[in-house]
Amino acid sequence: MKKTRPGYLLLILLFLIAARLIINLDMNSLWVDEGWSVAATSKSLWDVTTLSAEDVHPPLYFYILYKWRLAVGDSIFALRYLTAITVLLTAALIFRYSEEIMSGSGWIAVLIFGLHDLVLVLGQEIRQYPQMMLLAVLTLWAYRHHRYLFVLSGALLLWTHYWGGFILLAIGLCTLILNRRQLKQTFIALGVIGALFLPWALVVYQQISTEIPEGLGHALVNSEETYRILAYQLLGQPELLFLVLMIFGLISYQPPRLNKRSALLGLAIFCTVGLTVLINAFYQVLSFRALSVIVPVAAILIAQAVAQFRSPERSALVIFLVLQGVFITNAQPPIRLPWQSVADYVSQHSGNQEAVIIETWFDTHALVYYFDQHSDAPHVITAELDRYDHYRDKPDEYGQYLLDSVDEYDGLWLVRFGETDIVQHVLRENGWLVTGSTTQATDLGATVELLRLDRPPTNEPMTVFGEQLHLYNADVQVLDSGVSTTFLWSPEDALEQAYTISVFLLDSAGRLVVQQDTYPLTPTQNWQTGQFYFDSRFLSFSSLPPGVYTVGVKVYYFTDPAFQNLQILPVEPCSRDNCEFLEIEAIEVK
Repeated sequence: MKKTRPGYLLLILLFLIAARLIINLDMNSLWVDEGWSVAATSKSLWDVTTLSAEDVHPPLYFYILYKWRLAVGDSIFALRYLTAITVLLTAALIFRYSEEIMSGSGWIAVLIFGLHDLVLVLGQEIRQYPQMMLLAVLTLWAYRHHRYLFVLSGALLLWTHYWGGFILLAIGLCTLILNRRQLKQTFIALGVIGALFLPWALVVYQQISTEIPEGLGHALVNSEETYRILAYQLLGQPELLFLVLMIFGLISYQPPRLNKRSALLGLAIFCTVGLTVLINAFYQVLSFRALSVIVPVAAILIAQAVAQFRSPERSALVIFLVLQGVFITNAQPPIRLPWQSVADYVSQHSGNQEAVIIETWFDTHALVYYFDQHSDAPHVITAELDRYDHYRDKPDEYGQYLLDSVDEYDGLWLVRFGETDIVQHVLRENGWLVTGSTTQATDLGATVELLRLDRPPTNEPMTVFGEQLHLYNADVQVLDSGVSTTFLWSPEDALEQAYTISVFLLDSAGRLVVQQDTYPLTPTQNWQTGQFYFDSRFLSFSSLPPGVYTVGVKVYYFTDPAFQNLQILPVEPCSRDNCEFLEIEAIEVK
């Protein structure tokens, strides 16, 4: 590319788009679809194929993601970086395509595309939509320039997303209406594209007839409200202005006439949106994510209209587009649950040889990913609620599956989101005790609930604090970044005091180096005689020098409202001089 003024502008815009995408690339947690993308590409290419066949998409993007993970790793930044690169390639191709239609319009098209909120949202996800956009623009461009590239990109487009078929249909219609001299070679090329897609066509039939016989569960219904959502998601606000500019982008002003090159873009938008809405009346498929294939096409059309204005008006429009893109949010990111903090909490508050059960139909794969990032995470058990549906008339068999899954564990966390209560019911019916709970807030208003379940201990108490608090179990686990300590308590009598439990590390000289004093997970005023209560602490040793340290625990309460004076519960029995605390275990920090 010659380093003309538009060329310099393209480089600057690409840099700004890259900065916009990459700076916060891993800030947001994974959401449902991203979790599925990660899970589907975590084993083998054959698993990618079979899981894609059971889903609602073709497998090409997931094949590429699988190979990408092998090369760069599976951090969220690395996985999303593939998408960010795809957006930049799309922007560069938009520049080339738009400049060929009208000189001086390329940088405007890139600006519109790069500031588009839906591009930002999709460009920071581990999903196939930016790849669909790239291949759609490449297919439209190659149609007029390179027959073999057109066949290749058209086939790859279909293997990326089924909505690429609407782009190919628009190319066929454009040839039939405006370019009949190329009718034979175009339809031969389209036939070859269809033949290359044929191996997956039977899978498409299976997906429609078996996996989603009534359409997509999350599809939008045809309504005035839906059309408003599509308008601001795909075009931005003010929707009417962008729609008018798109229409004028089909016309060359001097002299006024239909621009045949732009007509292909108009047909691409009309076929994609129009046929999607029509099909949706019979089979629910309407989704603005699938329709995002038209976003780069719309950006090129709008740029054609803006570029034809005189300099003062064009500058004003460009300034408006920049301000609108920067300060007005049109496309909202999907709901993301706090799975990273859930995985961090459970991993830091679990003892040795413990498990976590995930009881949710929603977003299981994303949570599993975060547990997989913890080398010391407890064993993860997915509750397989679909198995419960299969055994709806055989609840005993499902219960036995759960009991077999937890047979080797004495303690576990149950992660619940939604209204299901199957797992807790099965475990409690079979002797497990709920010994604590906590919650994590979500953007949905509902909370993620973490229930702690333990088997009732069969041993005598390890020790007693102040003749009141029986400590049955104390477990220490050394993690990569700290020490996880877990306790199982039971009160001798109903407690009236708000006891504080202090967990700490002592160095080899007996000096206090790390300490955490908080109330138990369940406040002691709520403890009932004969019941068991779980509590845990995580002590970070990131600032400690290597050496041997002793983990200790003590219990106390404040005797005055100002929290100045405290009463420590002595450890009983005790053979040491200092019976104010219990030495649990010595650990080595490397």
